[in-house]
Order: sequence, then C-alpha cells, then structure tokens
Amino acid sequence: MNLHISRRSAATIGLLTTVIAMLNPMTKSLFAQETQKRAFTCNMSAIPAETRPAYNKLTETIIRAVEDRRELSDGYSFRFSREQIKADQLIAWIDLEKKCCPFFGFEIHWEKENGPLSLHLTGEEGVKPFIEAEFGQR
Repeated sequence: MNLHISRRSAATIGLLTTVIAMLNPMTKSLFAQETQKRAFTCNMSAIPAETRPAYNKLTETIIRAVEDRRELSDGYSFRFSREQIKADQLIAWIDLEKKCCPFFGFEIHWEKENGPLSLHLTGEEGVKPFIEAEFGQR
C-alpha cells in the first residue's frame, strides 16, 4: 500500500498534532484546578447542628484575636492575642474545624516564657485562597 501525503496535508497534520499536544496539558491543568476547587469545600453538616452556635462563636473569637498573619509556603501562621483567646478555646475550635475541613493541617505553637500562641493552618496547593476567605484579609 502506497500512501502519498502532500506537503499541505503534512503541514496540517503537524499543526493539528501541535495544537492537540498544547491542549492536553491545558486540559489537565483546568481539570486539576477544578478538582482543587472541589477539594476545598467546607462540609458544615459534619458539625452537629446543636454544636454550630458554639463553633461560630469560637470562630469569631479566633478571628478577632489574630494579631499577626504570616504567609507560609503551604498556608498561613496566625499569632493570637493571649488576652483574647485561650489555648483550650483554640483546641476546641480545631476539634470542630477538622470535622468540616479535613483538608487542613493544624499546628499549635506556644512560645517559651508564656509567650505568644500561634496556629499554623496548612494544606495542599491551592488552599491559601480558601484560608484567606475563611479568615478574611487583614
């Protein structure tokens, strides 16, 4: 069998191959972005209805107590006013927050000499905008 492809046909095939090759990574990237958007969805039904008022109050207390916010490679570090929040309140909030947002990583840091209390709130790539929305811009 003898196939003859004109130069014009060969150029068209080359162009189509290039376009398809370019679209494939773009499609993967769009799919990954869409997957990440779905991955960072808070499931409030994971917190029992009778517990949500306490959770909401703790969230408000924590947000008001933020004295400083530092960006980390995988999230944010929040330093809190020791006068506005106690460690047990932060721990209670984390216990509830991890139910509705299991994609977060939590690290509490207590500085020596009764120094500042900090929370490192982290996650996978793409979590920072979600954290910013949760804690607001400061």
